[in-house]
Amino acid sequence: QEGMVNRMRVLTIVAAAALGIAATAVLAEEKALPKGEALLTVAGKTAHWNRGAMTPERDASMKQRDIRFERAMAFDKDMLAGLPQHELRLLTPAGEGIYSGPLLADVLKASGAEAGKVRLIGLDGTDTELKADEVGKQNWILALVGSGKAVGGGTFGPLWLMHKPATGETPSREEMEHWASSVFYIEVL
Repeated sequence: QEGMVNRMRVLTIVAAAALGIAATAVLAEEKALPKGEALLTVAGKTAHWNRGAMTPERDASMKQRDIRFERAMAFDKDMLAGLPQHELRLLTPAGEGIYSGPLLADVLKASGAEAGKVRLIGLDGTDTELKADEVGKQNWILALVGSGKAVGGGTFGPLWLMHKPATGETPSREEMEHWASSVFYIEVL
């Protein structure tokens, strides 16, 4: 696999030179495959990838939602947990809970994403778009854990997009309506 990565880097450099792209541009780069089941796939305007095109046989949830891509960055639980983690204390009908996970901005950075609008798709059919300034200026968390347990499928998982307000503030009901549950796919537009 190391040889394949080196060949891809050389091809990227040759292609960039042929197109006259400045040498300071971010080069596309293949990353390591997830070791566990992929919880999140990021595609679109990204520079990094670790998987190939969407295939209907392997990607039933994506086929069902007419998601297509040529290459993408897939993240398993350990990859997401390896990014800096942030917490949000939240009062729900079930009681107070502490939710944690990486910032959306950090996940996008790990994908080599260009600054821009993103579209988040959930297993439950939610389809949420955030503008570039919303992603960059607000603390959106992709919660992996809630009250010490995985945010599992069938509730709000595999990932629950939540906004972390300024210190000391409680999220408003209106703000919580913009949160996206069961996020499994992000397209960088």
